[in-house]
Amino acid sequence: MIETIVAAALVAGGVVAATRTPASTPRIGPVPHAGLELGPDLPCPWCHSETDESDVRCRSCGQRFG
Repeated sequence: MIETIVAAALVAGGVVAATRTPASTPRIGPVPHAGLELGPDLPCPWCHSETDESDVRCRSCGQRFG
């Protein structure tokens, strides 16, 4: 009786393990960004002109960032 229950549990566990998809599937290539556009970063807080991540100062008004 116990052998039947153990065998049934092992078979059920095997079926569940075989039908599950792995949680950490490796991705190849860039990860898509949902709704994000590539381009300028946040605008300058003083004059609201476009800025770039590498900018130390605003290109338009010259204010220093950070």
